[in-house]
Amino acid sequence: MPLHGKQLHVRCACHSASLMNRNLPQCVSNELLEEAFFVFSQVVGSFEYEYAIEMEKQQQDQVDCIKAACEKLEMEMEAAATLMRQDLMRHQELRRMEELHNQEVQKRKQLKLRQEERRHSDEDMRRQQEGFKGREPSLM
Repeated sequence: MPLHGKQLHVRCACHSASLMNRNLPQCVSNELLEEAFFVFSQVVGSFEYEYAIEMEKQQQDQVDCIKAACEKLEMEMEAAATLMRQDLMRHQELRRMEELHNQEVQKRKQLKLRQEERRHSDEDMRRQQEGFKGREPSLM
């Protein structure tokens, strides 16, 4: 990489170590160094680096907020589903109890009708027997 007619050799390390060079002339500014090293990655402390870090933090905060909102929504949906299941079970139990009550009322009506029919048939039998008893003496 040429820098004011001099060749600058930079070796990239496999780790994120700092580079130091003591043989740079006075005319080399931080902006020139930043421009020279920017091709390798963002230079720590530069505006672009700080802006990128800030944007990354904001994006991570947004992701965290979205995740929290999703978790909250899932919990609310589970709670709503549980309430709906409980409500459905209550309605089913009420229907079952109402049906049992209606069956009991129907049984009572049928029993009352049978008793009424039995009473009517007993009265008819008594009338017939009384009618026969009343006719027997006249036949003799």
